[in-house]
Amino acid sequence: MTEQDAPARSAAASAKPDIAKRKAWRFSRPDAPGFADFMAGGKARKAFVKYWLTDNVWNGLHLAGHYGMKLMPMDVCSNFGARLGLFALPRYHKVAQKRARATIARLCPQMSEAEREALYIENCKAQGRLMTEFSVVNRIARQPERMVLHNPEYIQDA
Repeated sequence: MTEQDAPARSAAASAKPDIAKRKAWRFSRPDAPGFADFMAGGKARKAFVKYWLTDNVWNGLHLAGHYGMKLMPMDVCSNFGARLGLFALPRYHKVAQKRARATIARLCPQMSEAEREALYIENCKAQGRLMTEFSVVNRIARQPERMVLHNPEYIQDA
């Protein structure tokens, strides 16, 4: 690229693409770093360790957690998720915490601060349950009497 091409390129980049001309995004797997990257050191070694070791260890731990929760009774798994949501959301998802509290305050201005806090805590529990109950969703689906649908009229009206 020459200096004369730079203004034309920046003007083209700032214009919004025509929706009809945009193409679908397609996932392409990154190339796996080879052993030569490990021997090279620096960023290449870090990429090798992350790809072949760190990511695989975390994937293994996630799978172990998922299949471990599949062994739990449904109620134990659900209660574990509620506690996990109360523990993890305020500590590791601070932006989401602020957004949830602000949303509750805007949607429910008539509530007292204590009522809003109680609603936020219930939301944290529900988020945690949502994540852990994926492990037992097949068992939950076989027992529809355990499911509760709130405000079905909204679905029927839509």
